[in-house]
Amino acid sequence: GHIFAGDAQIEAGLRQQIDDWLDERNVGIAFGALAAGADLLVAEAVLARGAELNIVLPFAVDDFIEQSLRPAGESWVPRFKRCLDAAASLTMATEMAYVGDPEQFAYGSRVAMGLAKLRSQHLGNKPLQLALWDGQAARGAGGTGGDVAIWRKLAGESRVLEPSGISRNLARPPSPDALPHERVLAAMLFTDFPGFSKLTETVLPIFWDGVMGSIADVIEDHRSTVLTQNSWGDALYAVASSAADAARIALDLQDRLRNFDYSRLGLDNCGGMRIGAHFGPAFRTDDRITGRVNYYGTEVSRAARIEPVTPPGAVFVTEPLAAILALESPEEFRCRYVGRISLAKDYGTFPMYSLTRNEAGQDWSS
Repeated sequence: GHIFAGDAQIEAGLRQQIDDWLDERNVGIAFGALAAGADLLVAEAVLARGAELNIVLPFAVDDFIEQSLRPAGESWVPRFKRCLDAAASLTMATEMAYVGDPEQFAYGSRVAMGLAKLRSQHLGNKPLQLALWDGQAARGAGGTGGDVAIWRKLAGESRVLEPSGISRNLARPPSPDALPHERVLAAMLFTDFPGFSKLTETVLPIFWDGVMGSIADVIEDHRSTVLTQNSWGDALYAVASSAADAARIALDLQDRLRNFDYSRLGLDNCGGMRIGAHFGPAFRTDDRITGRVNYYGTEVSRAARIEPVTPPGAVFVTEPLAAILALESPEEFRCRYVGRISLAKDYGTFPMYSLTRNEAGQDWSS
């Protein structure tokens, strides 16, 4: 909900409405950010009732404090820290700094909504949204109004409380320098073939025509949704127009390669290709070396570190991608948690999910 200046009397009235709704719906688990105003009021109410609070921040913690807390008054900062310390989990939608891109906030909100829906799939119940919103759409995309619209379109019930009397006369947060390249949300996937470097020269043409040829056919089948692609040796890098499109490409690749006879390569016990996928903000620009559109940034680097730790024949995806799929395409895909896994090249340890199709066509959140 809205960020606003602290006011004990107004907060008390809003807190009572929040408590009433939490009691009415018997809320036991919550996901959201911790901005000054609405977010913190709800978080404090959740903790007070002994419920599980899960925090999702859109970018680095220190930058979030500067952008979403201090402009509303310094008194919100210690309340933020107390809630953060008491939370059951902290998920960073991205660990990068704030770069002046408003879509970073919208992306964080979508991840939080998706995580709520992902949890509801495992519990077999219905996720709900609570928003403190004045009903006015923000300038441009996103904002609380955008979050409410997305939830109502994709996930269902939303309860809106009007925060009357709040002051949104806030200090201007610090602004980073203007970005040199366009920022977009991108769905990225990387593949590689374990044991490729050990293949003999005589079987490389079989690999190129059979394995890489099959990959090329799948990319061509999805031409309308593939924004860029590249390959080298046994690897594929591709960016798709949405999380669902990337998931379809990854699963179609595994389906196509499952029928390949790897014994032709002298490999009797080959598990096939490893595929890793991620969804997050990235820079888009013309690559001056290849002459094609390319995507780069922190989240692209994270995506590249997934496939080396993925079992052959599987598709591993990050928690943000799993959350977006749970929010937007629950009837088509299933993401099963496989644990916190250390990514390649000491990139860090992150929650990972195994991606499969939802063969029954069931919305697991209902």
